[in-house]
Amino acid sequence: MKSINIFVASHKPTLNRGDQNFKLLQVGASLHPDVHIEDAIKDNENKDNISSKNNIYCELTGLYYIWKSIENVDYVGLCHYRRYFAKKDIVTKHPEKYILSSEQMANDLQDYDIILPVKCRKNGTNKGFFTNPVDVQQFCTYRNIIPAIKDLYPDYVDSYYEEFFRNEMSYGNMMVCSKTLCNDYCKFLFDILFNSEKRWLNSGIDVAPREMGYISEYLLNTWVRKNKLKVKYYPVIFIADVNKLGFKVHNILQKLGLNNIIGPYLDIIYRKYITHKDY
Repeated sequence: MKSINIFVASHKPTLNRGDQNFKLLQVGASLHPDVHIEDAIKDNENKDNISSKNNIYCELTGLYYIWKSIENVDYVGLCHYRRYFAKKDIVTKHPEKYILSSEQMANDLQDYDIILPVKCRKNGTNKGFFTNPVDVQQFCTYRNIIPAIKDLYPDYVDSYYEEFFRNEMSYGNMMVCSKTLCNDYCKFLFDILFNSEKRWLNSGIDVAPREMGYISEYLLNTWVRKNKLKVKYYPVIFIADVNKLGFKVHNILQKLGLNNIIGPYLDIIYRKYITHKDY
C-alpha cells in the first residue's frame, strides 16, 4: 500500500478515532497556546504558517500546514475531530466502527483522483444556490472572490460562476488525494484567498469570522469540476454527543428509515430555533 496520512483538525482536546495513519492536527495553535491536545501536531510548528488566522480560515490553517510541511508521503487527507469519512451513512453511538480506514482510501485512490464527502443540497440562496443570474452578482461569496479569480486564474471565472447554479456540493473542506494534487489545489486556493483578504483589508473591510473556511468550500468544488477529476464520494459520520437532542432525533429517524429524507430539514429548524449548545 502506498503511504498515506489523514490529518484530523481540532482546536480542542479530542480523541483520534482513526487508524494508525490518522494524525491529530491542532489548528489555531498560535491563538491558543494554553490548549494542549495530546499527540497532536500543531499548525504553527513550521515557520511558514497561518495559524494566527484560524478565526477566519478555520480548518484551512491545518490544510496550509499539510501543504507546506508534510513531505515524503503519497496521499494526504483532511477531516475534522467531529467529522470523519464513513463506510456508510449512519447515526450511531459507536462511530469508530464505521470510520473509513486509511487502507480503503489508499486503495480507492488507485482508481480515483480524489475522495470527497457525498454532496448535500444547498437549500436556497443563503447557501449559494441561485436561479436568477442577477442575484449571483450580489452574493458576497461570489462578489468578493471573483476579482481575485479574474486576475490570478481567469480560466476559472466561468466555472466559479456556474457553481452558484448547482444545487448541491461537498461541504466541510474534507478531502483525500495525492500529495502532488493537494499541492496543486493549495496553490490555487491560497493564491485566491490571500489576494481576496488583502483586497478587503485595503478597502477597510474586515474579514468575518470563519469567512475563508466557508468560501473555500465553493472553491474546492469549482476546482474539482474544472479539472475534471474522478471523484469517489463517501458519507460523513458525525462524532456527536449522544445526550444532545440532535443525536437523539436523528437516531430515531434512522431506525424508522427516514433520516435521509427528513433529517436535513430538521437540521435547518434546529439551527434556526434551538441553541447550538442544546443541539
